[in-house]
Amino acid sequence: MIGDWSRTDTCSSITKKTGIYGFHKGAMSYAFKEDGTGFIGKDGKGRIFLGGDNSTIYSNNWLIRKEGMMMDLDDGFIHMSNKVAQ
Repeated sequence: MIGDWSRTDTCSSITKKTGIYGFHKGAMSYAFKEDGTGFIGKDGKGRIFLGGDNSTIYSNNWLIRKEGMMMDLDDGFIHMSNKVAQ
């Protein structure tokens, strides 16, 4: 789908923006939005985010809990965290 797309379900990473959006079996599986951000992967199933303003790539867990991995391509940093519940 190309154009202005907004969803009314629980997909928290989508806001009303113009862009290119793809679906697989009814679930949004990728987006490349007008602000330069985007993602690849289904919600809650290993989604990878692309930061348009700061040249970062990060996992869904990094966005929620600062666990997983975040790569800062401008500064050359890779941040990883594996917090194990005790």
